[in-house]
Amino acid sequence: MRADDGIVRRPAAPLTLARVLIAGLLVVFAPTAVASAQPTDLPAAGAPRDVALQAESGAFLPGISRARNGYGHGVGYVLSGYDGVNASATFVASTEAVLWSRLALRLGGVYLPSSSTRATQPQLELRLQLSSQEGLGIDSSVALVYRRDKITQDGGIVECVLAIGRRVGRVSTILNVAYGQDGEGDDKLTEVRAAGLLRVRRSWVIGASGTASTGWGSSDPRRAARGEIAYQFLAGPTAAYAVEGWTLLAQSGFDYIDTTRSASGIFVFGGVGTSF
Repeated sequence: MRADDGIVRRPAAPLTLARVLIAGLLVVFAPTAVASAQPTDLPAAGAPRDVALQAESGAFLPGISRARNGYGHGVGYVLSGYDGVNASATFVASTEAVLWSRLALRLGGVYLPSSSTRATQPQLELRLQLSSQEGLGIDSSVALVYRRDKITQDGGIVECVLAIGRRVGRVSTILNVAYGQDGEGDDKLTEVRAAGLLRVRRSWVIGASGTASTGWGSSDPRRAARGEIAYQFLAGPTAAYAVEGWTLLAQSGFDYIDTTRSASGIFVFGGVGTSF
């Protein structure tokens, strides 16, 4: 369909969430099945300051909610890099503290080169661990998240996230399913996120992560003018190297986003994290 401004726009098609969920489950549990022949080798809960263990639990993956609260009292990290979709620098910072053995609080911020204000948008997550692999054979958690990085107007959105994960041998996997909306209820965001991580050496953790997002079901007529996403998919490899209580972080990949028109590009991040 051709609009009055001459831009060709495709009609929105509903996202088949079942397909996305199936793909996410395959990404998450296929590596675990392959590794199931190895000893389980679960670390002792509460092991302090092991940043490699924290990396295995997904603590340093932006956008991923952990299925377990990790090891030690908390983590923090800073990442900076290049956003190819917006041809601009970008920045992510996050810190998380375990308030109680099953309850964790995370505070963070994301610099958005695509927003009209080019400001750092806040994130707040309160997460409750529901089960542990030691007890029920699977890690799981539920989180309540306030964020303004995907929908920056109308005060942002409140999101509910269900996370499940499992560790077999040196392989750790995480799956998130998230749904959120703004206070008016006319801006919606649904996401499926997945990550698979492998501890190749005592200090090295490598893997891959990805996120599929859609604003399907949103009815705010101002979405197109604001450039809010209709669909987005990003995925790529990640690596962490632990040394002396710190970890060096690297992440890259491909980002595809569809608003009133589609765009794609690479992203590259580098940074540092720690456990306390």
